[in-house]
Amino acid sequence: MNHQPYETWLFSQEELEVDQLKELKVHLHLCEQCNALATALAEAEGQLSSEDLIAPAPGFTNRWRERIQQRKHVSQKRHTSLLFGAFSAGALILSLPLIVRWFLIALSPGDIVIRVMAEVVDWVAVFGFTSDVTTAVLDGMIDTIPMEWWFTFAFVLFSLISLWIVMMHRIQLRPQAEVID
Repeated sequence: MNHQPYETWLFSQEELEVDQLKELKVHLHLCEQCNALATALAEAEGQLSSEDLIAPAPGFTNRWRERIQQRKHVSQKRHTSLLFGAFSAGALILSLPLIVRWFLIALSPGDIVIRVMAEVVDWVAVFGFTSDVTTAVLDGMIDTIPMEWWFTFAFVLFSLISLWIVMMHRIQLRPQAEVID
């Protein structure tokens, strides 16, 4: 027996024509399978439209929010650990040639200490030179840039920093939506 048009009519949300409705009723009377389907469909629609819905346990929304927060916290911890590990691995990889150079050249622990101290002195000298160059550039800028521009720059910088602080404060204090259990 062909059930397809009758099943389609049962599940259809549209109004059936009079001929189709009569044909469907006759088929439901004759076919047990389609009759069982129509009965089950009517029961399901009745249960869905009834007001006897099961309410969640008290505090459901709070437990749900806490679970979401816990998942976010775990995810953030995982990302932070991954980022820290990546940076540590990168630092180690970048420092390997320097470490190898120190240990290959050194003949004794005293040589290693002397080489480390020499590297530190070299870096301090580089920073000192950088400081001298920066001071000279800033001294030259102070003489060549008009005072009004300095005040404008300071005002714009202060405004941007203040705006950033206010926005960060508003983001942190954003109220959570109230949900009634």
